[in-house]
Amino acid sequence: MLGSWEVLQLQYLKKDSKGFSQQIEDRNTYQLPEQSLSHTLNLLYPKFADSIFLQGISTGYQNRNFMTGCQLYDQALATGVKHNEELFQKQTICLERTQADDETIQLTVDRWRKNFPNSRQFPYYMSFRGFQGTGSPEQAAQRALQSIPYVQYDGIQAVELANVQTGEVIFRLSGSDVKIRVIRNRLEQAGFISHR
Repeated sequence: MLGSWEVLQLQYLKKDSKGFSQQIEDRNTYQLPEQSLSHTLNLLYPKFADSIFLQGISTGYQNRNFMTGCQLYDQALATGVKHNEELFQKQTICLERTQADDETIQLTVDRWRKNFPNSRQFPYYMSFRGFQGTGSPEQAAQRALQSIPYVQYDGIQAVELANVQTGEVIFRLSGSDVKIRVIRNRLEQAGFISHR
């Protein structure tokens, strides 16, 4: 109810609502921190998954470092929450960037896809430390992923983590039977170098 009021009455969010939590935190940090949804939820329900999730968003945003919210995303998921797709997606980013093993990542992906099998709203970011294939990395990634029916290639971005430059191949997933190791294998065969 509070969230609906905040979104409808204050009308600061973009119409497509993608990245709504980031938009809320952007507004909360700079415009109305004492009236924000995350602030109110944290005061009223500090142990609820959504409160913890929004604390993670706020922490990452205030520190200008996405990774500082990761521990809070772990805590939120440990509550058994199933309704927050963005939380599952952010957890996969944390796992990729901390170089977790594929089995650990697969467990989170399985929970994400089980609860949101038909959604392609949030992309997956697969981390790599370099590229030594032929041609451009973008074309190599697109070719490598086009034969996997549950993957839709979105692009590549550079990321700096702990003063180390790395890269992420971005794609969207569909369905509930997603295999992270299959995707990583295809990209490695195309010349991407894993952290593993």
